Amino acid sequence: MDEKQQLEGLARRLLKATEQGKIQRGETAGEESFRVVLKSGAVRIDRSVCADDDSLSYALVVLNGKARETDRYSPTDIDGQKVLTSLWEFARRSARKSDKVIGSLLDELGNLEER
Repeated sequence: MDEKQQLEGLARRLLKATEQGKIQRGETAGEESFRVVLKSGAVRIDRSVCADDDSLSYALVVLNGKARETDRYSPTDIDGQKVLTSLWEFARRSARKSDKVIGSLLDELGNLEER
């Protein structure tokens, strides 16, 4: 398996584990990045805006145990871009606990309606 295939596999496994709630994402200092720390290193998912056309691009960044970048995956094919887009969205929701916040807002609004 070559490096690109390994990184594609890593992205897909991270997406699946995040969707299933098996890993909890954390925020980073950057507003557009989220990370997960595992025993053997960490993985960060970054989103950036392209200066040329305001389109969004995504990158999967692999960090070693000393938080140094060891690999970066920025797919150019549509399937790879979809995986990273979904991974970023799930990571954002996980790190910021979106489901809990939305649930609390709905509860609060429900209580207001009952008055």
